Amino acid sequence: MTKNIKEMIKDIKEEGKLQSILYELRQKLVELKKQHIEGKLKDTSKLRKIRKDIARVLTKINQLKRKNAKKNA
Repeated sequence: MTKNIKEMIKDIKEEGKLQSILYELRQKLVELKKQHIEGKLKDTSKLRKIRKDIARVLTKINQLKRKNAKKNA
């Protein structure tokens, strides 16, 4: 996973690719939460960054769905 998710999702036009990125981000969030509970996570701001990245990907997915719905209508 690249550092700058914003730039990465701008050019993606396939929902499947975005879904795979979303899956990876959610898995990373679970792992960070686990580390946080165990007291091993030093930089807790990573949790917030991952949640924001998840929201960005979900927003892009919804934009694509709306765009495709308009084309088909």
